[in-house]
Amino acid sequence: MYQQIKYIGEEIIAKCVLRTTDNAFIPFDSSNTDYQAFKLALQTGKNADGSDVVLKDAEGNIMTADQIAAFLATLP
Repeated sequence: MYQQIKYIGEEIIAKCVLRTTDNAFIPFDSSNTDYQAFKLALQTGKNADGSDVVLKDAEGNIMTADQIAAFLATLP
């Protein structure tokens, strides 16, 4: 599972995502293999282990497929 994060005290979404399974912050950097796996999971709807991808917004709400697609379109 992944979750968007905000900078503390701001409304701006950070340039990284939290992987909640191990509390790892994944920067939006195309050379980062975790980022590559994250984008692939969003594109396919499946994690590497075959489980469904879950992305929460910064408030903790599970995002719909349409919301994930819109978010994916904004990523570098």
